[in-house]
Amino acid sequence: MERCLLPHSPQNQQRKIFVLYGLGGIGKTQLAADFARRHQDKFKPVFWLDGKSEDRLRQSLAGCISRIPEDQIPDRNRNLTLDSEDNLNVVVADVLGWLARPDNVNWLLVFDNVDQSNEQGGAKGTYDVRQYLPGDHGSVLITTRLSRLGRLGDSKELKKVDEELSKAIFKQWYRQELVIDEAGTELLRLLDGLPLALAQAAAYIRETGSNTTQYVRLYKQQWDDLMKSSSKSGSPLLDYDKEIRTTWTISFKAIEAKNENAGNLLRLWAFLDNRDLWHNLLQVARDGGEQWPGWLRDIACEVRFLDVAGLLFRYSMIEARESEEKGNFKDIIIGHAIHCLGLLYADQGRLKEAEAMYQRALEGYEKALGPDHTSTLNTVNNLGILYKNQGRLKEAEAMYQRALEGKEKALGPDHTSTLDTVNNLGNLYSDQGRLKEAETMYQRALSGYSAALGSSHAKSLLVVKNIASLQLAKGNLSLQELIVKFANIYN
Repeated sequence: MERCLLPHSPQNQQRKIFVLYGLGGIGKTQLAADFARRHQDKFKPVFWLDGKSEDRLRQSLAGCISRIPEDQIPDRNRNLTLDSEDNLNVVVADVLGWLARPDNVNWLLVFDNVDQSNEQGGAKGTYDVRQYLPGDHGSVLITTRLSRLGRLGDSKELKKVDEELSKAIFKQWYRQELVIDEAGTELLRLLDGLPLALAQAAAYIRETGSNTTQYVRLYKQQWDDLMKSSSKSGSPLLDYDKEIRTTWTISFKAIEAKNENAGNLLRLWAFLDNRDLWHNLLQVARDGGEQWPGWLRDIACEVRFLDVAGLLFRYSMIEARESEEKGNFKDIIIGHAIHCLGLLYADQGRLKEAEAMYQRALEGYEKALGPDHTSTLNTVNNLGILYKNQGRLKEAEAMYQRALEGKEKALGPDHTSTLDTVNNLGNLYSDQGRLKEAETMYQRALSGYSAALGSSHAKSLLVVKNIASLQLAKGNLSLQELIVKFANIYN
């Protein structure tokens, strides 16, 4: 893949295509993702596209428009809603046109799971992927089960692994050697050299403390149960070989038995088409009240989210993507724990100790996740609060400004976490006597909170209180008027 796809010289700018094909569960997507992460600095940009159907592919392409520089796409098209076929056509054409520009040659497109082609006789969802290859340059990586797509360029079939590699994969997840006795031999035969099945089985045995004999018996029982229910349609697991279906089901049942919320999160994740998911995405559930399911509000607590994510990770059901790039999952969890300790010290008024914890967490997050990750930015924001409480207002402002800029890019200007930092800046400006700037921040926070959470939400009411206090400080309200205003707000 590296020889084929990496940009080598300005003179060789013709399109490069590499096709990874093989069975479901053989590791095509994981290998493509690893390649994209390893070499993301060599491509500008990397677009990951869902190729399961033409509609999903077009939606994926349209979603790429937000990553294209503003002056290179018509503004009128950038904000089009994708609820009509005409609008979708316009946005897809804009993205493909941008990729086809002769001065834009070093991009990578990953078409993942292109498993239905137009050669299948017009079946629903089939399409010709060649329609979506822009220009005559750039790099294209395709993952598919269809060997005939290998004709599009260079290709590699991923095959089942041999016994030695099977044992090595098992050892990586089991953390000790697989004993090749009668049960061990039978287990390797059942899992048939599929890396994902091997990882799931080893993770299950390690987590449950069972042994290979017990797992073989459970595997056979579970496979019989799956066969009895094979007439039920609509199961995404039917896309995979029996080994993956069986090991996945065994692990999923064990996860649900240990933590029902973890099972619910995995179902939600599957509905989101296994896109990246991180704790801050769930903040809207934490702030949104009873309109959200109770289990989702429960894991919106960062500690509980880490608990269920860690369980899914240990059972080989999810990947910790940032940890594979820049650190490891254990280091990130430790960083969260240190950050939470900083919060505890701050609540206890132990500000010096809190600062030390925040600084340690910040250093760890920057190393493991990068300076612009939301966990990093939340720590920056909390350092700003700490500095403000210590009277170090200049340092507090620098932290708030960094957090605000990062959150606007990562989450958007109207996300509630972004608005929290906006409100914090308003408080800081108010303390500094910069009342006009404080009012600007408060008004922005109030408008955003009211739109996202409602005007009667606690966060909205708190900003109203801040604005009223500001009016009192500016002499626009008397104390009596302020009291009446507060009484009306909290009535």
